This record gives sequence, structure tokens and C-alpha cells, in this order.
Amino acid sequence: MKGIKGFTLLEVVIALAIFAIGMVGILSLFPVSFSISKRATDLTETTIYAQGKIEELKNKGYDHSDLDPGTVNDVNFTDADGNSTRFYYDLTISTPSIGLKKLELTVKWTEGGKTYDEDFVTYMAKLTP
Repeated sequence: MKGIKGFTLLEVVIALAIFAIGMVGILSLFPVSFSISKRATDLTETTIYAQGKIEELKNKGYDHSDLDPGTVNDVNFTDADGNSTRFYYDLTISTPSIGLKKLELTVKWTEGGKTYDEDFVTYMAKLTP
């Protein structure tokens, strides 16, 4: 049987073992990529909500009572239909100098039992005629 060519059972088993080890390594990356994708989606959504809230405050004007110095904690964002979202924020307004207000918005949310937060800061200047 010298002229018959092929693979022995041992070679096939070793090849399958190497293939299986490689596949386990590749498949273990899927949950990680899904979690990273979810985190990126959350950060994008957070930024959109924060930008909307900051623009809302800026549109009220420098002297509006909602922009008096102080801190507001744990306020839920609402979506376009007025429904509460899973994101909430803390807002701190301070006056570091005359004619300038500092808005610090911290957006928070919980995902998988862990709380995340992102900070956004902007300044408003008093416009004088």
C-alpha cells in the first residue's frame, strides 16, 4: 500500500484540534465587540441628549431663572414623545467671573448593573448692547 496517498487519522485529529482552538479564539471576540458597540451607541445617545439640554438652556438666555447658580440632580431626559428615557443628568451652574456662566452637565445611565457617566461643560457669556 505504498502508492496510496492520504491523511492518517492522527493528522486529521490534530488539524481539527488546531481549527477548533482558532475558532474558539475568534468566537470569543463577538461578545466583546457587541459590548463595545453598545457602549458607542450609549455615548452617541448621551451626547445627543446633552447637546439638546445645553442648547435648550442657551436659548433661554443668560438672565433666565433656570440659569441661576446651583445644582440640579437626577433629572430624567425625555424623548421626542415626552417619555422618560434611561438617561438622567446632574446640572451645575456657576459664575466663575462677572458676565460668565459655566454649565456643567453630567449625563448618567445604568447598563448591565454598572453606572456610567459623561461630563459636558460649556460657558455662556452675557451679551451687552
